[in-house]
Amino acid sequence: MAARQTVSAVASDRLDFSQWEGFETPEDVGALAQCLGERTDARVLVMGDDTFAAKAGALGGFATMMEPRNMAEGRLSAADSREFLAQQRVDAILALTPEREAFAQSTFALSRVPDCPLPLYSLAN
Repeated sequence: MAARQTVSAVASDRLDFSQWEGFETPEDVGALAQCLGERTDARVLVMGDDTFAAKAGALGGFATMMEPRNMAEGRLSAADSREFLAQQRVDAILALTPEREAFAQSTFALSRVPDCPLPLYSLAN
């Protein structure tokens, strides 16, 4: 089915290639790999950039997930946000905007991953 949808999108000129260059430059995915080190199986919640979540999963093979819309839009309480992370067995949070980083720091028990150029945080157990 996915192949049919792709063929249909190409045939009808519905693909937007304006962002392709950013998807094909995986330096940020390499930085995430460096930050995770041996923890290649870590489940990472990406906050503030759904495209990066998809790119890191597709190009890096990481277990990344997009932030749920109700969390991103502030419709999920802090307690419910913590419960979501527990249910999904999230190991780390990558907060890619100042707003999402502030939310993460005020909502979750986190520790910044040392020597990481990305705003990557490990969840306290």
